[in-house]
Amino acid sequence: MNLQGNYKSAPNRRSALEEVKEAQKIAYQHTGRFDASVLQKLDSRSGIERGDMFNYRLTKQGKIFAKCSEPMEREDFQALLGSVEANLKSMGEKVFGGHAEIDPYRRGAVTACDQCDYQGICRIDGWTHVFRGLKNESDETK
Repeated sequence: MNLQGNYKSAPNRRSALEEVKEAQKIAYQHTGRFDASVLQKLDSRSGIERGDMFNYRLTKQGKIFAKCSEPMEREDFQALLGSVEANLKSMGEKVFGGHAEIDPYRRGAVTACDQCDYQGICRIDGWTHVFRGLKNESDETK
């Protein structure tokens, strides 16, 4: 959870002050995937359409909107946890095996170097380096 909050700018101070309560809720909203079957334990309020602490939206029938990407079905969430565990284990085994090369990624036009604080001392040249490509979920299922 972001302890500083993620506040969006407002067009003027008056509108910012009028919407301060809503802005505070949104600023500290949790982000990330979660098991939709435990939503009642995460947010026990009834009769709401949109979560403020967790990012979700409900239909009038009480089902999660199809376009909501953070809440997941239990089986899908368990599979995600399993793949994360397998990836962490694999990375740990590689590091303990002596394989610790620097290999930043590229996803579309975005690279890991865009968010790195060590660009000034790094030996990777963004113009000549062949970046490791990341796949979208849709690419993996094809």
